[in-house]
Amino acid sequence: MSAALLAQACGTPTLDLADAPDGNYQLEPSHVRILFGVPHLGLSTYWAQMTRAEGTLQFDPAAPEASVVSVKIDPASVMTGDAKFDQELQGSSWFDSADHPEIRFVSTRVVRTGETTGVVTGQLTLLGVTKEITLDVIFNGSLLHPFEQRRALGFSATGTIRRSDFGMDHLVLFGIGDDVKLMLEAEFILRE
Repeated sequence: MSAALLAQACGTPTLDLADAPDGNYQLEPSHVRILFGVPHLGLSTYWAQMTRAEGTLQFDPAAPEASVVSVKIDPASVMTGDAKFDQELQGSSWFDSADHPEIRFVSTRVVRTGETTGVVTGQLTLLGVTKEITLDVIFNGSLLHPFEQRRALGFSATGTIRRSDFGMDHLVLFGIGDDVKLMLEAEFILRE
């Protein structure tokens, strides 16, 4: 399919929540990015990502505040661009992916702050510790997915957590920051 035909088939996402059907949506694994950044010696923010996740979204456009999102992330999918460091991050001083093979987030509250923005509060479980976190979320729109022929929704989210709250305090005193910036990009597709 040519680029012009593909663009025509895709159309432009709508930001009108009423155009998005209610129902259960599945996270599209090839269109999710989970990035995290940690201050490094006060010189820069070191960014990495997790590349494998699965999840669901129960979405109600008439009452988006009633929506519920649940996501599981594989910490063994951590990717920094340095394979040796990726292996180190999977070890017991960091993500301990052998003993804790899943990071989980389940929303508990959604508050709209604008037409396409909101704050999602939920329970994050990391290293066996569960804490409440909040994410600022932007609804990027919905459209009929050109290949799946089902409705798709897109979201961006940002937030900050303290890794020591979850017991991950390795090298905090050495200058590897405690505050972790989160950036998430996700697409969900309506289940049949």
